[in-house]
Amino acid sequence: MKGKSIIFGLGIIFLAFNVFSQTQEDLNALYFPHVDSGSQWETEICIINSNDQELSGTLESYDSEGTKISQKYLTLSGKGRRVLTVGEEFSMPGNIRYMVFSSASSDICGYTKFYQEGICRVAVPAVQEINTGDIYIPHIDSSDKWWTGIMLVNTTDVSKTLRINFNTGQTKQINIVPGGHESFTVRSLFGEVPQPGIESAVIEYGEGVIGAELFGCDKQLGGILLKTEYSDTLYFPHVDSGEEWWTGIQAYNPSLSAASLTVTPYTEDGTALPGFGIEVLAGSKYVEMARNTDLPEEAAWFKIHSTQQLIGFELFGTWDGKQLSGISTVNITRREGVFPKLEDDGWTGVHFVNATDTPANITLSIYDDGGYKINEKSIPLAGHGKFVGLAADMFGGPITAGTYLKFSSDKDVVGFQLNGSADGTMLDALAASGESFEIDDRQIRLVSPGVSASDGEFEDRIRVTWDLSEAATNYELYRAESCKGPKTRVATTAATTYDDMFLPCGVYFYYWVKAINGSGESDLFYYDLGFARCPEEPVDEVSDGEGDAEDSEEEETDKPVTLDRPIGNKASDGAYADKIRITWNTVQNATSYDVYRAEYICAEKTKIGSSSVNTFDDTSVPNRAIYYYWVKANNNSNCSEFSDYDTGHLMRIPDPPTGVSASDGKYLNKIRVTWNAVDIATSYDIYRADWYRDPKTKVGTTSNTSFYDSSVECSTSNPDEYTYFVKARNDAGVSNFSDYDTGYAYQTLRDPYNVSASDGEQCCVYITWDPATCGGICQNSGSASSYKIYRASSLEGTKTLIGTVSGPCFNNYKYTDSTVTCLNVYYYWVKAIDAKGYTSCIYGEPDSGYCSSCLED
Repeated sequence: MKGKSIIFGLGIIFLAFNVFSQTQEDLNALYFPHVDSGSQWETEICIINSNDQELSGTLESYDSEGTKISQKYLTLSGKGRRVLTVGEEFSMPGNIRYMVFSSASSDICGYTKFYQEGICRVAVPAVQEINTGDIYIPHIDSSDKWWTGIMLVNTTDVSKTLRINFNTGQTKQINIVPGGHESFTVRSLFGEVPQPGIESAVIEYGEGVIGAELFGCDKQLGGILLKTEYSDTLYFPHVDSGEEWWTGIQAYNPSLSAASLTVTPYTEDGTALPGFGIEVLAGSKYVEMARNTDLPEEAAWFKIHSTQQLIGFELFGTWDGKQLSGISTVNITRREGVFPKLEDDGWTGVHFVNATDTPANITLSIYDDGGYKINEKSIPLAGHGKFVGLAADMFGGPITAGTYLKFSSDKDVVGFQLNGSADGTMLDALAASGESFEIDDRQIRLVSPGVSASDGEFEDRIRVTWDLSEAATNYELYRAESCKGPKTRVATTAATTYDDMFLPCGVYFYYWVKAINGSGESDLFYYDLGFARCPEEPVDEVSDGEGDAEDSEEEETDKPVTLDRPIGNKASDGAYADKIRITWNTVQNATSYDVYRAEYICAEKTKIGSSSVNTFDDTSVPNRAIYYYWVKANNNSNCSEFSDYDTGHLMRIPDPPTGVSASDGKYLNKIRVTWNAVDIATSYDIYRADWYRDPKTKVGTTSNTSFYDSSVECSTSNPDEYTYFVKARNDAGVSNFSDYDTGYAYQTLRDPYNVSASDGEQCCVYITWDPATCGGICQNSGSASSYKIYRASSLEGTKTLIGTVSGPCFNNYKYTDSTVTCLNVYYYWVKAIDAKGYTSCIYGEPDSGYCSSCLED
């Protein structure tokens, strides 16, 4: 089979193509960015017309150079569907690398499925939008167990030079001709050497490039599209962490700033469960099995909201290693969508979650390939509720006549399907295809500090203000007496301010605002507290006498002193390994302060201690998660309201260093190892191994970002490379091992072989040897510039330099020792000197020789 195989290893696939000149500008294109049809792999493509009107179009296939191989004219009835197996429907299928379906309608969707029959398979949505900027690769595993493959297609009419920037600091360039296609594994970019340290990457100059990601291990295969797309809210619509299935989650922060993540889980009936916080550093990611997180056992699904834009996906797999699938979790809320395939020989599972806090009603219809509606079902879904069902059970019996599902909803929902084979060996997942009505796009979420409620500025009202949302037509204002208490809608308005009147003074209330437009509504996420000021008591300015003045003074003294709530509350972010330090501004008339902690913003606050000064060290922190802190001021008769909160966390264990590099022959008898600094590291441990899989030996510790390993064996007589790893350390602990690099010391020539000293020649001993040769990776021309001859009176005796041989011919590699005492036995060594003047540090094999008496003339 010509071209590159799809068998990569835990893989990522990218595709880049040409918006071809022969395609009319008024046509809409649906891309199938990779095809592999040969002896091992087969590819299935699917096209669905989601419109009621018939449509016609052209399906064109292209090779890796962008040359059109074939075309096929297709007509689909209203709501019709067409599935094609490349190896059965097209000539020269082994040369096809991608396909494009062009039609006058934009109401088209579909998928591409790659599979090895009975072994593994994966489905990814067909590409409807071309990327317009940098492309993010949120997950790479190029270890010795997993593979990651990348396929690229250039959709422009000019050549593209793409730069792939990996999280380790390494970069690679890929050149693609107009309309060209490239496919490769991450490992292939590094000489087929596993790259366990690479976890993510960014493709720069990705305008006009589309992509997908595949990853596999043995019989497990998964994949997602790679896009110039991110969101501050990710939806993870299913959690299964039982004995058979596992769920993997990932959130990648591609920004230049750290992201604070808030995880909010829900039960199947939509009840919010205690959540937790996560911090993800810039350019890093949160990857974990769901069962290893703080998700409650009853969590059926969850969402993540972030202070930075994120990219994420979710994986589902079986513990027996036979099945794996995944879906993107970015911008997947919809009001209409298509589940493009009902499994022929196995099962199809349908999953919905309600992305809003109000009830939704979903209409689910089943169609055949001709566009005929076979059956319809209504699914009510509570606010934040979840529905899971098998397609066969949902429609009350066999569904063999149906081939795909379509749904519509009156609220934003997340939907995806899982298809499994009857023998339990193969699995694929597809999020609902179709036009998106995401909350993030159509109902822009209010951004902190978005909601602001007045704190005692008015006696008769609490004034609430919020940020303008360009997509909103109205806003709903909600009020509650506590953070988790029932919310009451108090107003609907198109303005961005509201005065809440006739409330009891001096009492704090919580306020939320929801943005609304014709497509739906945002969540209630951010809140603020406010209160109305109580009127001051009138002061009697007329005194009835000295006694009255004394009584007035006594009453004033006995009146409880009110306390302002503390301001300037600040919790330390990783400054200490064993505590979180909370500080605040002092409050007038306060004698002490109580400090409260919670695991998330709306959780119950727990008093963790008191302080007589404006600082407190929390030494009882359970783990390294993010915690929320509040402070109250006290005196003998009164206490204040809670301060504003601040988040803090313990010092984090450093990430492994990146950019590890070991010198290659630059130094004699030592190797210099360098690496990039880790922000929170105070020192680094350096490890060495003979091979990257061999046991590692610690060879040193330093606070610098470089280290000289002077313990390597003599470079001349041992030309082996060494493998170096680095760990970052601080008071919190030690990181995992970094990625590795190999290095070696300066390699000189080996000492010459076959040193021979004459026995019994008259007057002199004649020493000969073979020419010296390079013993390995050496930085010289491979020949010696001179030779030095050493002599000793015994094998263990002191060696003395007795001569040097140099010049172009070296006297035929021969030296005459005329300073000997005849009949005495001597031992001789010869050492080679390279062009830089270096010689070996270990003597080669010697030979012994002697002479007989000189004959007289």
